[in-house]
Amino acid sequence: MMENGKESFSEFFAETMAEYWELDSVEQYVKDIHKETCNQYKFYNC
Repeated sequence: MMENGKESFSEFFAETMAEYWELDSVEQYVKDIHKETCNQYKFYNC
């Protein structure tokens, strides 16, 4: 279960990183990635 989750998360992370790297907005990226991770994988308490 976790291995499949890690794979899809890695893909999602790489795509999102590419988007935000261009915007040069790492702080906003961190907030958004936390929110997205929370919504998709329920890893964190929101």
